[in-house]
Amino acid sequence: MAIEPRFHALGRWVRETFRPRQTLAQRYAAFRRVLDRDAHTLECLGALHEHLTGADPADAARILWLARESVARARELVRALAPLDASLSQGLGGALVRIGGALPPSPPWPQDPPYVLSLSEAHRFPQRCGGKAVGLSRLLSLGVPVPPGVVLTAQAFGRFLTASGLDTVIARHLRVARVHDPEAVIRACAAIQEAILAADLPDAVEAAVVQAVRALGADVLAVRSSALAEDGKDSFAGQYASEIGVPVEDLLMAIKRVYAGKYCPRAVIYRMRQGLLDMETAMAVLISPLVPAAVSGVLYTQDHHGDKAPVLTVHAVRGLGARLMDGQARPSLFVFSRSDPPRPVLFRDSDATGLDADVLGDLARMGLWVEAQWKTPLDVEWALGPQGVVFLQARPLRVPGQASCAEAPPPDAPLLAADLDRAAPGMACGPVFRAYSGPQYQQIPPGAVVAVVSLAPALSAFMDRIGAIVAEHGSRASHLATVARERGIPVVVGIAPQALPQGAVVTVDGDRGCIWEGCVAGAASPAEERAWSPARWEAVAARTVRLTRLDPAAPDFVPAACQSVHDVVRLAHEGAVRAMLHVTDRRGRGLGRARRLRVDAPFALYVLDLGAGLAAPGRGPVELAQVRSTPLRAVLDGLRAGARHWDGGVFHADWAELDRISGGIVGRESRMLGSFALVDADFAHLGLRLGYHFSRVDALASSRVEANYVRLSLEGGGGAALGQCLRQEWVRQVLEESGFAVSVRAERLEAVYARVSAAATLVACRLAGRLVAALRLQDVALRSADDVTEAVRRFLTHTE
Repeated sequence: MAIEPRFHALGRWVRETFRPRQTLAQRYAAFRRVLDRDAHTLECLGALHEHLTGADPADAARILWLARESVARARELVRALAPLDASLSQGLGGALVRIGGALPPSPPWPQDPPYVLSLSEAHRFPQRCGGKAVGLSRLLSLGVPVPPGVVLTAQAFGRFLTASGLDTVIARHLRVARVHDPEAVIRACAAIQEAILAADLPDAVEAAVVQAVRALGADVLAVRSSALAEDGKDSFAGQYASEIGVPVEDLLMAIKRVYAGKYCPRAVIYRMRQGLLDMETAMAVLISPLVPAAVSGVLYTQDHHGDKAPVLTVHAVRGLGARLMDGQARPSLFVFSRSDPPRPVLFRDSDATGLDADVLGDLARMGLWVEAQWKTPLDVEWALGPQGVVFLQARPLRVPGQASCAEAPPPDAPLLAADLDRAAPGMACGPVFRAYSGPQYQQIPPGAVVAVVSLAPALSAFMDRIGAIVAEHGSRASHLATVARERGIPVVVGIAPQALPQGAVVTVDGDRGCIWEGCVAGAASPAEERAWSPARWEAVAARTVRLTRLDPAAPDFVPAACQSVHDVVRLAHEGAVRAMLHVTDRRGRGLGRARRLRVDAPFALYVLDLGAGLAAPGRGPVELAQVRSTPLRAVLDGLRAGARHWDGGVFHADWAELDRISGGIVGRESRMLGSFALVDADFAHLGLRLGYHFSRVDALASSRVEANYVRLSLEGGGGAALGQCLRQEWVRQVLEESGFAVSVRAERLEAVYARVSAAATLVACRLAGRLVAALRLQDVALRSADDVTEAVRRFLTHTE
């Protein structure tokens, strides 16, 4: 078994000795493959990092897929490294097996029975029945009038997904779902909804829900969403679908439409922005007889505009409440004090509901009593049916804690509109953008004041772009206004979009119900309220994007110490670059077909083209104008710019090698003593033999920022030990001030400048050339630390 590695080593020696140029080309091709896969992996890690930090919230399916994809891409990188460093490749492959095995799996959907619960018991099972059903069940337990009902549990939803294979389908489509790409979310949601509507409910689920609904004895139903996280810390107001007026024979299809509504684009974006997993909003369904409402509305037990005297407000419309919730109507408004008993403050029956003072008074008293039981202000949906007032939904009401801007003096600016309805508090300014439809929503510029006809719930998917909202129709009782209050976005109602000039900068004052010209003092686009918690993804971050192996000189810069995919990429990149850095020895073996470059500098430079580094084919000398390699040209520019450092008439070759082999017999322009370069259009590997200094410059300046780098290696030198030490310190300070990472080991100094644009890489190449040109004189010119400081200053401020 020990013979085989020796045989391979012998074969490698034969190839490198007798076919050196072919070996160079093969190693360069392997090197470029490594760089390509390095950039491919870092691209994946970069996207993952944006999601994990909350800079671009994404679905868990996308995060976990990117984590696994980063391991797969890193595995390709490690395989590509094998021709350059087989031992390192093998070690990093083992590290990836360990890292990939530590990634958390995708959590399963809960699907254990029972699949149906009565409304009376739902409040005892919040992880089965969802926020809306739990809230209504709690009201029922307090003796508040509510419609009877049953709950199809979240576990029934999980059973439906897994039994039909939809869990896999959904995860695949959600791989593209991220907040900052709503178009991709729209496409993914359309595919998911189509798959849900085409699937069948499991027999056990269907039998349980049909039997329970039959017991209600109703012919027409309300089939409503009740997701697990709904009506809690996050309201999810208007995000999910409910089916009203469903004939009992259409029950099963209505349930599937509610399930499909979970994957409405605005709901998915809202959920991702709040940092919730898909299964954390598993969909329960609340099913009850339809209440044939003469009047419907919303009750806020505490006004959320921050007035000095809090009030209770009732918003009402004729018939069912859809017009109110969808922001299509300006409802009747009834205001009461919060006293016991509540006293009327304002009655404005603009929608001709015909509600009398007794009904409204009873409604106000009931609302304040429930608030006292829940010990928090409430947002209550209600309806007036044949049996009187019933509550349809209750959830905690978010009340702003900051002082109202209305208490401050009004701005000293032209007033464009006043006495508007105040749907959400705050003050923000921005350019007016009129949006009349969904396609225009996608064009909303960041920080815009969006002028719309009505407060449509679909607009909530674009809240991260919006500074303020101005609407012609709607009210603070709409679902969009609820979401706007959660996000701190001011909303006013009562002005047509065309009343504001497109692009004009205005200030929306949601506290006073005004619009001012320009951007007044104290107004700003509201900061996005982030619910995203990076902590929940700590295990994924630790195994993927976190970089812990930083110092190539450290003893733990080895595969066994790698903790993450990023660590593996770091070691693989370092290993590949080092392999190319030493692709030729000091004598430049393998450069037999290199061509002399005619350059105005006192040294001989031989260039071997690895692909597209030179414009002229052939074997003879090549002119500088025929060099296509941008890194080589940049280094040469630097070398020639440092011409003042060259001694007149002195030709610079490898003096140390000349002393060793010939005693001066070999010609000064011999390939054995000259400098050399391996080049491609965007790559250069130079070995510069200038006197007793040997310098390597290795650079890639491509269109892929992640792959670009400049690596400088310096060794040798003449002069006394003190001069060499001071020269090395001068080099270190120059490079670190210029952004290089520098390491020094004995007489060798190495520096790296990486992952910047091609233009910045070429600037660093030019600096490397200037520095190499200046090296020799520093051995004798520097005598103290003060000399070093001054020499660094002169070098960095000198423009040549």
